[in-house]
Amino acid sequence: MWGLSDRVTGNIAGVTCMMAWSTSFIFVNDLLATWHPLLLTPARTAMAAVVLCLLTVMIGRGRELLQIPVVHMAGAGGIGLTAANTLLVFGQNYVDPVSTAIIISCLPAVSAVFGWFGGTERLSVLLCAGIGLSVVGGAVASLGLESGAAGEGSIIGAVIIALGVVAYIWYTRTIVMICPKVSPLAKAGVCMLVATLMGLIIAEFGVLLELVPLKYDVSMPSLGKLLWLGAIAVGGSTALWFLTGQLIGVTVASMHHNLVPLYVMMMALFAGGSISTMTLTGATLVIAGAVLAQLPELRKRPKLAD
Repeated sequence: MWGLSDRVTGNIAGVTCMMAWSTSFIFVNDLLATWHPLLLTPARTAMAAVVLCLLTVMIGRGRELLQIPVVHMAGAGGIGLTAANTLLVFGQNYVDPVSTAIIISCLPAVSAVFGWFGGTERLSVLLCAGIGLSVVGGAVASLGLESGAAGEGSIIGAVIIALGVVAYIWYTRTIVMICPKVSPLAKAGVCMLVATLMGLIIAEFGVLLELVPLKYDVSMPSLGKLLWLGAIAVGGSTALWFLTGQLIGVTVASMHHNLVPLYVMMMALFAGGSISTMTLTGATLVIAGAVLAQLPELRKRPKLAD
């Protein structure tokens, strides 16, 4: 990209990805007031799937939508992404936003464990130190979002969020490693499409069994928020997420996520807010961790399957 190295391009994509995804927290919290989590999940992935698939066709790469193996579409794209989306959205009903952000800050550590067990990640001293700084920095930055805002979190809710993190890393690592010639845009579109179908099946069963109330809102403001989620916050960020993971590895890409609290506060500045010292401190630790983790040149890169 413009003569930049893969490492530079990957980090630029990571920053852009997380800035886009950080807006999802605002819109999801708003939408949960008028949507049931199990109905909101397929609604937002459906919007993302439509936008991503249309963009893939418009740039002349529509054939790539059919090149991802069915087993990966059903496994990682279907079960993995659906489980991650459902658990993360559902868990936010039981855990406050600050606690949720702190739990999700463990993404790099979870990714490293997956990579180590899968033989694609060498846990060097610098990588482990980078992961440690990133996780601590993410937690510190999250605490700075709203002083005293973290109310009484549910243990069950925390477990739900943690399981969502595991599912999300498994799905990401699988999709990043397969079909290296298929564009991240096409991969994201297919994953969102399959996840939409899975989400609709789950929601349908929930409604039929009267476990899920028909709580949804199709007003223009609600549809506008869903469009933003689909086109930018979920769809666009997912494509950039795959690109980042492909270029610099999923573990380092995950470290970018821990800068989300900083981006949320930066957006709050436009509404007259301010950035806390704690969030700036945490963000500095995250950046230091990401840089430290990328220093070793001999660290194994993910093995991409044909």
